[in-house]
Amino acid sequence: MQPWEASRNICQADGGDLVTFDNCEQFGVVANYFLEEDLQHITYFWLGGYQVAGTNDWFWLDNSSIPMGLPYWGQFGSGGLVPDNPKVEQCLELGYDYRHRFNDLDCLELRRPLCMASPVE
Repeated sequence: MQPWEASRNICQADGGDLVTFDNCEQFGVVANYFLEEDLQHITYFWLGGYQVAGTNDWFWLDNSSIPMGLPYWGQFGSGGLVPDNPKVEQCLELGYDYRHRFNDLDCLELRRPLCMASPVE
């Protein structure tokens, strides 16, 4: 388990990067994989998303916008959606507490990297 930047470095050292999603279908493939392989007990992963400091804007590593709301982002038991702490939590995790949906988190927290490989040509 590593902070966000170190996790990204691990993925890049293997020729990839932290996972990003172009659409809901790609997100669904990963979410379903966790369910089908009974991996829900594996808790938290870093994704390739970040928040621009001082804003409420979230971006993937290629600078494309991250969609807000359901089905991507997690939800509190009270019904409120994350992200919820823009001044402190500016990195994107796939969080067990949110049924493996997105959560904003302090970039120095320790999580596993969820890496994607470059496409084979």
